[in-house]
Amino acid sequence: MEGNIFDYLEWRGDLTLEQSGLNAIDGLIFCCLAYVNYARAKGNQQSLKEAYEITKTLPKEDQFCGLEIMREDALKLAEIISDYARFEKIQVTDYVELHSEEMEKQFSAMTFLLPGNSIFIAFRGTDNTLVGWKENLNMSFIHGTPAQLEATAFVESIAAKYPKKQINLGGHSKGGNLAVWAAIHCQEPIQERIQYVFNNDGPGFINDMSETPEYKNIEKKMLAFVPESSIVGVLMGNAHYLTIESSSISLMQHQPFSWKVLGRHFIYKVEKTFSSKIISGYLNNIIETMSPEELEEFVDKLYENLKENDVKTISDLKKNLWKNSRDIISQFRVLRGKSVENEKRKNAIIKTLDNLGNLIKKK
Repeated sequence: MEGNIFDYLEWRGDLTLEQSGLNAIDGLIFCCLAYVNYARAKGNQQSLKEAYEITKTLPKEDQFCGLEIMREDALKLAEIISDYARFEKIQVTDYVELHSEEMEKQFSAMTFLLPGNSIFIAFRGTDNTLVGWKENLNMSFIHGTPAQLEATAFVESIAAKYPKKQINLGGHSKGGNLAVWAAIHCQEPIQERIQYVFNNDGPGFINDMSETPEYKNIEKKMLAFVPESSIVGVLMGNAHYLTIESSSISLMQHQPFSWKVLGRHFIYKVEKTFSSKIISGYLNNIIETMSPEELEEFVDKLYENLKENDVKTISDLKKNLWKNSRDIISQFRVLRGKSVENEKRKNAIIKTLDNLGNLIKKK
């Protein structure tokens, strides 16, 4: 019988990590918990139950930091997770949350102390802030964003704090990208201590790092998963992944609580959906056919336009969705009409934007 994360807890929650070792579903659970505000666990080691009791005293809007479609399920997970023997002894600590509009950085990570001799470092994906989404877009033309550099520094600091423990890394969406980046760029002695790197529907990188010695050192430790209609996880050359089934459709499949589970495994799919291939192909084509300078100019102008409209969060964007959507479309038109040196590249951009626009209209 297929299910989701919550069904997994019912099926396997009575088995401790000592009885049945860490698996991909456990990894996804830690990555989902990374969206919960465990701010009081900055330096203290707290059980998941203790940490969430403190979280519940915060204003409701501050308890969760992520996509709104995940809020209810993520907080439910945080509420019940310690009721299961598999997670009741786990402690959370070293919570970090950093935002900087000036540096265009949104970063958050935390460490879960597992029974035995290992830890799990979980990186948060994009939160509700506009600067967080701006940094996502920056990944299309910057190799080494502030959050990516911060992720490496965080892993090295935690590795130094717990020098005898084995390390697991993971994240959902941008968090998955940060986990992979940190694993590739941390020092070799730390790489040797890494057991698994879980990338849950996180995008790739503008520069292919798959042939570097650093990547080769940890390649066999990396596990990447994307839902069948994935858009995010197949961007920018991210080709080494397993496709899994989801109970949702289209873009809503990015929500990890919709991913199908059977026992201690995901339910795998042979191929991505047609719409996933088409949309991700269009978006990758835009990224590949534009120079970094053109991408940066487009993203910066779009960001400035939204800031001028007092948009600071994704919730603000939705409040005046019609006007903000018009601004975004207008910016695409500027891009489409912009003269570039390479006529072939210009035509590819025009064709891609036209096709993507037609596909969206059909939806």
